[in-house]
Amino acid sequence: MSNESIFSSLKKSFYSRFPDCSIFDCEEYNLLKVVLDGLKVRYSSKGHIRTPLFWPLPAHKIWLNLQRRRNPIDPAQTGRLKSIDQKRFWAMDFGGRTMDGKSVFFERIRGLAGAGDMVLLSGKTGPGYFPADFSFEGLPGAMALLPFDEEDTRMRNALRTFEKKLAAAGLLNGTERKDIRIALQLFFDQYRGWKKILELAKPLHVVLIMHYHHEGLLLALRRKGIKITELQHGLIAPEDIFYMMPKSVSAVSSRALFADRILVYGQFWKDRLLQGGEYAEEQIRIIGYYHYEPVTDPAQLPADIQDFTRNKKVWLVCTQTYMDDEYCAHVMRISSLLAKSGAQACILVKPHPHEPLSKYASLAQLENVKLVQASLGALFPVADAHLSICSTTHYDALRYGLRSFALDTEKYKDYLESVIASGVAKLLGPEETPLDYPETGNPALHPAAYYYSPMESSPEKIVQLLEAV
Repeated sequence: MSNESIFSSLKKSFYSRFPDCSIFDCEEYNLLKVVLDGLKVRYSSKGHIRTPLFWPLPAHKIWLNLQRRRNPIDPAQTGRLKSIDQKRFWAMDFGGRTMDGKSVFFERIRGLAGAGDMVLLSGKTGPGYFPADFSFEGLPGAMALLPFDEEDTRMRNALRTFEKKLAAAGLLNGTERKDIRIALQLFFDQYRGWKKILELAKPLHVVLIMHYHHEGLLLALRRKGIKITELQHGLIAPEDIFYMMPKSVSAVSSRALFADRILVYGQFWKDRLLQGGEYAEEQIRIIGYYHYEPVTDPAQLPADIQDFTRNKKVWLVCTQTYMDDEYCAHVMRISSLLAKSGAQACILVKPHPHEPLSKYASLAQLENVKLVQASLGALFPVADAHLSICSTTHYDALRYGLRSFALDTEKYKDYLESVIASGVAKLLGPEETPLDYPETGNPALHPAAYYYSPMESSPEKIVQLLEAV
């Protein structure tokens, strides 16, 4: 695609077809995000996913009964729900992102809100994930297999009617309709699973990482009267499917299963969200840069990294998920240009935390390139320049006064233009390296604090921000 990404194309096409988002109303909620979820993820391309929601009711009940036998509920897991019942905050991290065995998103916040008031819930367990107070891994899916009650049956009928209404509008092709049917199935199952969990234990407030892909959970919380606060977890760009939506979305945003409040890193991100229709100004608050980031002395970096970088300029490349082909091509090209220049410089490639190093194995053969897994907090101080396509690390580099370069990639042209327009990075052409730009310091248009305010340090104010009241 020449000048726009797949996601931007989807966004433009979607709202041109559906300028009035009230078409997604169903019962007291609006399914805009569920429909977008189906179209973005393209579930029908992920293999066969059953949709018993659209089978006759008796067949659906038989299927649930069979699945219950194969996937029984763990009584020990449900028994542990008592320990988190009526807590002031449930801090929910679906990916369990960790650093030094601590939650990247909640370690500092919990320290201020109080461990007694905030419990950590994670959807992932095992090595590589932080030790949560409660793991809900597998539980919503198992609980969703319980028999229907009257409310479930009404909701099932409403979703089936909604899907027929949407199809009758004649604005969807066959594949899109399949994707949306699967998204509705997943939404229904997620809702039923969390509804059952909340009947056994519930918090006063929920703090979570992202509002999208979790619409069933949000509806279950909303029906229980539980307020929801979202934490900004990365880049917010005009091209995003679930942020900076058209202003027309504001007409349905109160029922379209967004959080009640979103807390952002700084004024820059608040200004961006105000350009969209999903959150009103009073719903957007600034918490500052709240991520846990251990302070690491560069001298404590592994010896092999210190040896590799000694007496050299260091260019740090930070990758993004599902973009390994593009990053490998860029690094190989820059490595070749660097070798020809004879300059004393090297390239450190830091894969995204959710990527295995094996995706970049081809780069390990290059003499001036090294794959690293050290924390950004340790790597940024030793780097002379940062390179990425359109990662949030362009903004992270600001906090270290580091030059940042956006790698020219046609497929993500619109994201690149957004990053460059924000003033945090300079476009690096196909025949260029940081050697072509000898100046130092980050060329950002605004002070770093405009993008990343210092984290709010008052326990009382943190609690007020989290409570979304």
